[in-house]
Amino acid sequence: PAADVAPSSGGGAAAAAVPELDESALGMAFGALRLMADKLEHLGREATIEVTRPTPKEIALRRFKPANVEGGEALQSSGSLTREQVMRFTTEAARWLLERESIEMLARVDDATRGPLSVSWQREYLEHLGVEQDFGCRQLALVPERFKGDEGLLKAFAAFQAACMASMKMSAARRAELEKEKQAGGPAPEAAPAAAARDANGVPHAD
Repeated sequence: PAADVAPSSGGGAAAAAVPELDESALGMAFGALRLMADKLEHLGREATIEVTRPTPKEIALRRFKPANVEGGEALQSSGSLTREQVMRFTTEAARWLLERESIEMLARVDDATRGPLSVSWQREYLEHLGVEQDFGCRQLALVPERFKGDEGLLKAFAAFQAACMASMKMSAARRAELEKEKQAGGPAPEAAPAAAARDANGVPHAD
């Protein structure tokens, strides 16, 4: 049988007592939550790196050769990327992603291959600058947080991200042109793609 419950003085159900937490307990609870959030964020970054990691290529088949290919120093795989390293990668990658050569190369592969090909170039370019690929990807993922007060660097980082998206749109449009020319039986010249439009801050975007 159910245990007898003593009625409250007001005749209704007794209100459950809410335990009070002192500041130290609240601090520990918040710290545990923060640790869990950081771990989940880390796992998310690792999963992204794992999913986007391309099939390794022989050095001779890479578009960009590693900095240590001629027996130089080992690629950086620890510590942190400096502001100068991040700035160089983002500005240079944003430039060559929108160049004619890149657009033509991306246009000549199918939709499923285009994104992974671009990612493989970006990863190769990290090693071209002396940074191990996976380490470099992890460091780039931290840029918005590490340099959140650096307007110049964040602008360059945003331009790089915009260039990645713009190159996909530009190469897709170029591929459509190639397909149309192929169906018409005409030549498929390597016409220079239109330059990506830029916003007021100079960040490229595709309309």
